[in-house]
Amino acid sequence: MNLLFLFPQEIYLDHNNLTDLDSVLHPQMYNLDRLYVSHNTFARVTENSFNGKANSTRYILLDHCFIREFSVRQYIGLPLLVTLDLSYNLIDQVTYQLGHNQKKNFTDDHVRKYTNGRIKRLSMVGNRIPFLRSGVFIELTGLQSLQLQDNRIGHVERNIFRFLRSVLEVLDLSGNEIRSLGGCVRFLSVLTTLNLANNRIEVMMF
Repeated sequence: MNLLFLFPQEIYLDHNNLTDLDSVLHPQMYNLDRLYVSHNTFARVTENSFNGKANSTRYILLDHCFIREFSVRQYIGLPLLVTLDLSYNLIDQVTYQLGHNQKKNFTDDHVRKYTNGRIKRLSMVGNRIPFLRSGVFIELTGLQSLQLQDNRIGHVERNIFRFLRSVLEVLDLSGNEIRSLGGCVRFLSVLTTLNLANNRIEVMMF
């Protein structure tokens, strides 16, 4: 039996007609480092798509599919995941959940229990996200680069990046419908790049 075939380090399944993401991986693919499944017809990512199947995976490319929702819980079982690309899907919901049936509160101790702090780069370019509410990125405590350009974002809540204030370096919100930042980037102490081109900003107040 060829174990190299059973447990590949890279899988390329982009540009196919796959519809069921839950059936792509099986629980023993613990050597998988990179998964390329772009340009398929997936409509959903569930908590069974990746969790407990490929614990060593660092890169997942799921761009140009038909995915409608993003939740960190869908990737919480990937402790080494560094890059997640969900660009050019149909995402119009960005949700958060701090554990099943858990009361949601924003204390540091509670957040640490349900985080995926390894994810450093998240791209959701070219989706349909209409707004950013406080808490949606609360579980991504290690996020360094967030690409949200070319969505439909018209409102960004003030505390949206509260738990990223000492890690987020690149924030791209260009090509949206933002009129005001409402102070949401004021305390991002290590931010090096902020792109707000092609919005509807009338008064610049950080």
